[in-house]
Amino acid sequence: MDLKYLNKMHKKLAKRGNASSQIVASMAFLGKPMYESFASGLLSMGNIHAPIEKTCRLFNNPKWQEVIDDLAIRGKRVPGFGSAFCKQEDPIIEEALGHLPSAIIQRVEKITEAVQVTFNPNLHPNAAMATAAYAYANDIPPTEAQFLVLQGRLGVWKEIYIANRKDVL
Repeated sequence: MDLKYLNKMHKKLAKRGNASSQIVASMAFLGKPMYESFASGLLSMGNIHAPIEKTCRLFNNPKWQEVIDDLAIRGKRVPGFGSAFCKQEDPIIEEALGHLPSAIIQRVEKITEAVQVTFNPNLHPNAAMATAAYAYANDIPPTEAQFLVLQGRLGVWKEIYIANRKDVL
C-alpha cells in the first residue's frame, strides 16, 4: 500500500498550524536553533497530540470494542478520535482514508460508529487514526508508526522555521 496519500495528509496538517507546527514557529521566532525548534515540536507529540502508538494498538486489536467500552468506563479519551482544530469530519483526513483498501475503510467506519455510539456522535477520526490505518495496511508495528508522521512534518517544519526565524544577534 502506497504511503504517499498519508504523507500528503501529514504535510497538509502541518501547514494548517497544528500544535507541533506552532511550537516550531514560536521557537524560530524566538531565535532558537532549528534542531531545538524541531525537538520542541517532537516533544509536543505524544499521548494527547498525535497518540499514534496508542491508536495503532486500538486499531490492531481484534477486540477493539472491548477497549472502547473499557475507556468509556474509565472516563478516558479514545485515541484516534476528535480534534482541537476540526470539530467535524476533517476533509484532509477523509481524503487520506479514502485511498485505503475497502476492508480497512470498513474497519475505520465500524470503530468510528462504536466510538460515536459510546462517547459522542460528533467524534470523528483524526490524523492518528488515519496513520494507524495506513500502518495496519503496511504491516508497520505501532512502535514504528510515529515515523510516518515525521516523514510528512519535517519538510514542512523546515519551511515554517525559515519563514519565522528571527535573528537574535
